[in-house]
Amino acid sequence: SIANMIARRGGRSALVRDEKSLMAADKLILPGVGSFKNGMDVLVRNGLVDPLKEFAYQSKRPLLGICLGMQMLTFGSEEGEGLGLGFIEGKAKHFPRNDIDLKVPHMGWNTITVTKENPLLNISQPQDQRFYFAHSFFVECYDETDIVSKSEHGISFVSALQRENIYGVQFHPEKSHKYGMALIKQFSEV
Repeated sequence: SIANMIARRGGRSALVRDEKSLMAADKLILPGVGSFKNGMDVLVRNGLVDPLKEFAYQSKRPLLGICLGMQMLTFGSEEGEGLGLGFIEGKAKHFPRNDIDLKVPHMGWNTITVTKENPLLNISQPQDQRFYFAHSFFVECYDETDIVSKSEHGISFVSALQRENIYGVQFHPEKSHKYGMALIKQFSEV
């Protein structure tokens, strides 16, 4: 879905499965569907953790984490054992289980409120940008300056973040029509 959206915006993409293709990329999108541990295990098994760190820290090339990909940018997750990439000071946490009216996973359309100037989301339209979400976990940022937007689902949670060249979105831009297309276009121009 992400590759199709990139193509619709006139861009090119390729799947990265090894260090050589990762290091040849101009920018990376780290998508994710599934569990935190399995996602990190795939990166470790394919020898991609250290190359990702070199890509992001030494090369300073743009990296975008989507949904689970955003959660893997943090130190870890309540979902399971193991460390995340540690690019963002924070942790993925499960939505509160004590609220019987709160449907988890959070699935469907929701708005975001942009709280900080950034290259991917339009701050001049801070509210009413609608994106598609599908998640049971959310990122708690330890450094408030990393937060780009928030959303509401029983609680206020981080829906987008940025630290220098590292970006993350909890929603799925590839399923979010015009706002998602705009975000992918903006990322392609970063």
